[in-house]
Amino acid sequence: MQPRAGNCEYTALGFTIWLRTLRWRRTASMVLPVIFGALATWQIVTQYLPWLAAVLTLLATVVPLVYRASKTDAAIAQFTKLAGTSRICATASGNLPRWVRTKRRSSLKRSSQP
Repeated sequence: MQPRAGNCEYTALGFTIWLRTLRWRRTASMVLPVIFGALATWQIVTQYLPWLAAVLTLLATVVPLVYRASKTDAAIAQFTKLAGTSRICATASGNLPRWVRTKRRSSLKRSSQP
């Protein structure tokens, strides 16, 4: 039973780390087009570096399309579900660090009191 508990714990950790990476990608895909668009319309850039303005405009239009084509939102939902399932597996097998077990007991005692 112990090897399975360890696998669940490492799997949950891996899913959580990958989920964090996907969420950062989602945030970057929302923020970067705004920044690129603002820089592309900046008067200094359009006057002195027109090629840079063109590249920034292209990036501002391509980044959201690439994000949508990669279906990152579906992957975030899937990895959220998988991380939760793996965490339940690790919790059910009882292979948790001591501080987590004691914290759960104390929170259960407080919630069971009227």
